[in-house]
Amino acid sequence: MGIQTETFGFLHQSMFATMPDLKFAGKYMVELGDQKLNAHVALKPSGERVWAKDYFELLGFHHYCIDLHGMNGSFPLDLSRPIEDKFWINKFDVLTNFGTSEHVLNQCERWRNIHNLVKVGGSFIHVIPQIGSLVGHCPYYYSNQFFRSLAMVNNYDIIFNNYLPTVGCIAICLIKQKDNLFIWNNVGLVKMALTMNKETQSESSIGL
Repeated sequence: MGIQTETFGFLHQSMFATMPDLKFAGKYMVELGDQKLNAHVALKPSGERVWAKDYFELLGFHHYCIDLHGMNGSFPLDLSRPIEDKFWINKFDVLTNFGTSEHVLNQCERWRNIHNLVKVGGSFIHVIPQIGSLVGHCPYYYSNQFFRSLAMVNNYDIIFNNYLPTVGCIAICLIKQKDNLFIWNNVGLVKMALTMNKETQSESSIGL
């Protein structure tokens, strides 16, 4: 999806709200999907678009990227399978998800991995398609109720819950308050991770 201008603004809003001292140096960030900054956000002098990794490292973050293709310095981890290597668990101060989760078929494992990657007090910043938007873009779309339920049962504080009209996405910033085991389907959360593509929906893909 890339980081568009409105997404970039929400990213800054979320980082400033969760790290008001603006001391990013030395903190750990994990990015889901290697993202480029939109041309309206940042360009190199040559006119080439800037990778988000370059920007985050310039801010001082220890930046890691997870992308199945393993390109551009990313780690080829499969978010539909459990990430069990202790290197990744409870490590990150910030996790960004700008257009990745909607493409992972096993939603239960995908959201469990996200929960486990972030340390207590760390933040999740999501910009992902809302139900009814970007038709044909992906298997899964999300609702505000999905995130309210996810936050309630997993001890996340909701900092922002916005809608970005120019990209057709829900924009959510959450903070992890406790190191509890991830909870998914006992309150019907899977019913709220809806799909627009019925051919891809199955019990195994949403984690029943």
